[in-house]
Amino acid sequence: PNNIMIDSDYNAKLIDFDIAKHIDADNNQNTNDLGSNYYISPEQFYSEYSLKSDIYSLGMVIYYIFTEISLIDIISLNELLEIYKSKKNIIEIIKAKSLLEIPNKFKYYADKIQKCLSYFPKNRPTITELFQKYTKAILKNLNEDQKKEIFDIFEYHEKLLNSLFCFSVEIDENNEVNYIIHDINKSLHYLTIASDDNNSDAKYILGKIYFDGIYVKQNIEKSIKFLNESSELNNPNANYCLGKINMDGIYVKQNIEKSIEYLKKSSEKSNSCAQYLLGKLFFEGKFVDKNIAQSIKYLKLSSNNYNSNAQFLLGEILLRGIYIEKDINEAIKYLELSSENNNSYAQYLLGKIYFKDKFYHKDFKKAFHYFKLSADRNNDKAQFYLGCIYYFDDYRPKDIKVSIEYFLKSANQNLCESQYNLGIIYYEGIYVEKNINK
Repeated sequence: PNNIMIDSDYNAKLIDFDIAKHIDADNNQNTNDLGSNYYISPEQFYSEYSLKSDIYSLGMVIYYIFTEISLIDIISLNELLEIYKSKKNIIEIIKAKSLLEIPNKFKYYADKIQKCLSYFPKNRPTITELFQKYTKAILKNLNEDQKKEIFDIFEYHEKLLNSLFCFSVEIDENNEVNYIIHDINKSLHYLTIASDDNNSDAKYILGKIYFDGIYVKQNIEKSIKFLNESSELNNPNANYCLGKINMDGIYVKQNIEKSIEYLKKSSEKSNSCAQYLLGKLFFEGKFVDKNIAQSIKYLKLSSNNYNSNAQFLLGEILLRGIYIEKDINEAIKYLELSSENNNSYAQYLLGKIYFKDKFYHKDFKKAFHYFKLSADRNNDKAQFYLGCIYYFDDYRPKDIKVSIEYFLKSANQNLCESQYNLGIIYYEGIYVEKNINK
């Protein structure tokens, strides 16, 4: 539940995909232990995973929505493991203890949800069966106009849905969407059908495919045609892309006014990347007049939409008091949000904050934690700091081998401080064999 956010329009949005991965539909076994203990299926405790494991997790989340109580509040992890070892259905234990009773208004859904929580995966329903059950329940309470609206939405997405089996989606470190194509011919076929039916998402994805030129020969003219068509249907992702294209001025003549117009349209539809870019532009005064109030407005909008770059920039502005009053506590709040969204720069900056007492009180344990998070995401400066921490024994026992490993990682990214330290280490030959060539 902590990774499901509700926006101002009551749309549910999933966050934190750090451990997500694509699974081939023909081979859905995975041996990784993923997820929170109270929401993963029994078989995942024994390093087994299938698509039915997700059904179990979905059941747990829906149970939480219905009852507003989590298992973590009423059963210890040891108790949970004992239940799974006995191969009992968790729902039987819940009923026996009169726990987590589903309110009467949700009783219609109870049987299917309880089946989701079956110990044996084969006894759990498929997502199609669940969808049919809920659709029937929803439609029962709608008038004819509302039913038509629902069916129109299903029809709109049906052809696009076919194409989704041909690619997967990943979010890069800049919070931008990338498409990993598994079958380009099928994908283009279904996306073209959906595009012909005026599906704005299909038009946008086709525009991206032809713009990136990874799976097909790059065709900027074709790309911009699809992006323009998608933009005319007010697709926020297409508007963001066109905003960047017009700003960069590489493939079309640079047009800043047009770029800002596209970015603002995208921002109005809650595109966090557009909001972040606008915030950055108004902060730097690049292409537009510097406007700190506008910058903070867009950065906060973007931060509220979980954009880690916006959270980091806001944190840095508040930390250093750039153009606005310094606020260390508010800065740390935004930096921690950014860190939770795996922003290595925020993790590094938090490490520095707790390592030095320039901004905040020292806390070496926290500093080391954030440096480690950042270094694991290949941040060269965090790797340098860890190299120093392991080299000197001021904060923890000296470990020259680990120190050199971190210096090497950082030096290979051309950080001169790490290159200098390695040069001195091999020149002095105190802790390692002297090596003048190195």
